[in-house]
Amino acid sequence: MANKTLLCCAALCLFCSFAQAQEVDTTGFNALEYSMQKRWRPSNSEFRGDRFSDNLTLSLGGGVEQLLERSTSSYSLGPLFRASLGKDLNITNNLFVGVSAGMFRRNRDGAKVLRGGLELGHSFDIASYFWGYDPDRKLGLGTVEALGINLSRASGQYRFSASVSLGLRLKAMVAKDFEFFFQPDVSFYTDGIDCSSAANW
Repeated sequence: MANKTLLCCAALCLFCSFAQAQEVDTTGFNALEYSMQKRWRPSNSEFRGDRFSDNLTLSLGGGVEQLLERSTSSYSLGPLFRASLGKDLNITNNLFVGVSAGMFRRNRDGAKVLRGGLELGHSFDIASYFWGYDPDRKLGLGTVEALGINLSRASGQYRFSASVSLGLRLKAMVAKDFEFFFQPDVSFYTDGIDCSSAANW
């Protein structure tokens, strides 16, 4: 009889503790909302602001570019200049429209090739995605992807070409609202970028 009483008491205690565990939390606190609070991500409405001019970006860049050598010619290293106007859609994504200008020579005949381009691109802020939004972050890392159309001129000939560019952007904040960036990238052009009559893969 004592054993049955002990078993009944144990079963009753287990049932009560199980019933308590199943009670609905009425405090309204959800720990999942605070589990990654160090990686702060403001809502799109908080980030964009009220005016279209909020979170606009202007980028100016200068560097060098060189086409890969192919069977009919090699190419000289040449200057490249870029400017773009972008809009931050949220803390990680930016859309931009840009222009570029460059010059290089075809080594087989010494012809100077002048090139101008228009591109539509996107950049993704890797640092903000992994470590949260911080407007005062000193160092940042992101990707850049762009589609473009180009017009080249050499020896009186004009040729159009399309392009796809992929790159990485390393940036450092040197003052409020002013960043210095280093952007290595690779571009793939269709035939016509060098104004050559030979096929250019």
